[in-house]
Amino acid sequence: MNDSGIGLLRIAIGFGIGLMFFGNPTPSQADEIELDAKVSRSKIQIADPIELEIRVLAPAGSKVSFPPTTETLGRFEVLSSDEKSDVPASDRDENRRLWMRSLALETFETGQLEIPAIEVIVKEPGQAEQILRTQPIAINVASVIEPAADLTKFKDIADVHDVEVPASSSFHWAWIASSVAGLAIGFSGVVFFLTRRKNATASAKDWALRKLNDARELIEAETIVRQFVEEKFEFPATSLPAAQVLAELQTRDVDDSLLQNVQELLRTSERSKFGGLDLPDSEANRLLDLATRIVETLDEAGEQS
Repeated sequence: MNDSGIGLLRIAIGFGIGLMFFGNPTPSQADEIELDAKVSRSKIQIADPIELEIRVLAPAGSKVSFPPTTETLGRFEVLSSDEKSDVPASDRDENRRLWMRSLALETFETGQLEIPAIEVIVKEPGQAEQILRTQPIAINVASVIEPAADLTKFKDIADVHDVEVPASSSFHWAWIASSVAGLAIGFSGVVFFLTRRKNATASAKDWALRKLNDARELIEAETIVRQFVEEKFEFPATSLPAAQVLAELQTRDVDDSLLQNVQELLRTSERSKFGGLDLPDSEANRLLDLATRIVETLDEAGEQS
């Protein structure tokens, strides 16, 4: 074979190798499936909707199946659902398509909640079905009743600086006499305050029971109970979230069954105020009676603590 024939053979071999590498691309990122889920916010309040978005990127020609939409997702209520199927992932990538589901969620529970894992079925062309799962998402839900100010924290008091005043012998005994009189007045003031405080907590119960006897609405009863708790246990119950009120009462060794009653009253009232909960008359009357029992029992618990 002459030189020109050998050259043509080399070109043919090189072209064949090029086809092997470039004519049949190996599986790459274009063939990978991506699944992710994200929320619009991870810190919310009750009755404060958030959006959950589930996205699937898969090769063109794939089939993606989301689970059926239900009324609840974990401890969240599903308000609405929207879905987009088999749309272009981007203008520059024709080999991948996008499937997306958006859910509007809300809850009336507080604390550290979790959106559970969601299963999605994906079937690529010529492949068996795959079941993919999202990661659970933690959501911190706070009460809508937030304190206007943290009354449990006191501002620092400026340091006291002693100022020396020249002593005057003519006023020395007058100063001693006035100091003794001041101490006596101060002591009597403390006794008066303690006596008044005892009478105030006793009258707080009478006031609360009298108010509850006239109450016709659950929200009104909740306000009365909070005011009584604030007076009886000396913490800002009228401005604290329900969870903190319960935590404070727990530190006062309030019985668990009584704490459950307080929790039911506060949480149901929150749902009535901010969640549009419409209670039947029989249930509203039961909760009004429960508020009266809470005041009576808390008063006894406060005397023992």
